[in-house]
Amino acid sequence: AVGTLLPTVVTQVSANIGALTLYQRNLGRLSVDFVRNKNGWDGTAQGDFASGKVSVQGSTQTPIILANLAHLNWPDKTNIKSTTSGKSLSKFPNINSPGAEDHLDPRAMPIVKLHSDMFVLGKWQLGKLGFVAGPAKNGWNMQEITLTRPEMSLFATGDWSGSPGQDTTYMSLNVKSTNLGDTLSAINIPGQIAKGQAEVKAQFSWKGGPVDFNMTNTNATLNIHAKDGRFIKVKQGAGKLLGLFDIHSIAHYLTLDFSPIFGRGYAFTSIGGVVGIDNGNAHTSGIAVDGASADLDIVGRAGLGAQDFDLRVGVIPHLRNDVALASGILGGPVTGLVVLLMQRLLKKQIADGTRVLYIVKGPWAQPDVHRVIKEVPVGSIQSPP
Repeated sequence: AVGTLLPTVVTQVSANIGALTLYQRNLGRLSVDFVRNKNGWDGTAQGDFASGKVSVQGSTQTPIILANLAHLNWPDKTNIKSTTSGKSLSKFPNINSPGAEDHLDPRAMPIVKLHSDMFVLGKWQLGKLGFVAGPAKNGWNMQEITLTRPEMSLFATGDWSGSPGQDTTYMSLNVKSTNLGDTLSAINIPGQIAKGQAEVKAQFSWKGGPVDFNMTNTNATLNIHAKDGRFIKVKQGAGKLLGLFDIHSIAHYLTLDFSPIFGRGYAFTSIGGVVGIDNGNAHTSGIAVDGASADLDIVGRAGLGAQDFDLRVGVIPHLRNDVALASGILGGPVTGLVVLLMQRLLKKQIADGTRVLYIVKGPWAQPDVHRVIKEVPVGSIQSPP
């Protein structure tokens, strides 16, 4: 803490940093101004990555950091190489030379209570942030993490434990969205889904501290539920939904058989399934998608690091309910002539109630899609070996 590094004769600290680098991230400019008081230090921070009031209180053994910010911007890592060889300052990292030797000790972390009116993580616009954490047995307990947007709320808790270089972070979260399309746009996945409600419950663990999170070094389980949305008209190469079981992208390669269903977008009534992540791969034994025009189920693996698919996708078109089919395709009422035309087009390709199985392998941008079974009984799709 500031008070532990300065003699009591110092009553004010001001600094202007032109370019701050921390943990391989360009944080930009930062100006700080702190004044000592009987409880510690009060001050302000103004810069590209943070702006607002900051207070450092409490004892030197367990300082308390309070922050009320207008914005907090934590950018993605860059390939910055240090130009200095300075040593770390006390237990805190050398901000000009972040590296493996600069691991913080979770057992020596302060109490932190933080609020930010606007939180940006990389390219994700996550809304208001609330964060409360403090010392715990063998580490640091993140008692409460909240994110709030007009259509989305997140609540999470976590623990960071171990010693520097041998530390692990665990986190549990619950995300709810009343407009899945808007939430996906906020995390830089636009143009995938219109409307929709969703809830995701997840548990994560990874080696290192909270700042070391990366989908390729993380173990996780995600329980996913969504309803009443629509995948927007499919465009080749456009889909990257969550970077894994990308129904939007996969559907493009099914249009040879089901162009009236997928070519103009696909309305779904429900999506449900469990996704596991380990060693840079996401895998599932079954994601079920129910729609007015067709049902899908997906089993297999998606490489998050390699960005490749190894999936089996089952498709069951619904041809009996003409009105539901037309609404699922076009998203609204249509004339009887259009309904009749679509019905005839589909029935020329595939009979009602038939499940068609596809093997999807290769890179996300251009996988190979091979139809291996034309008619199989419902429930017979198995996970790939």
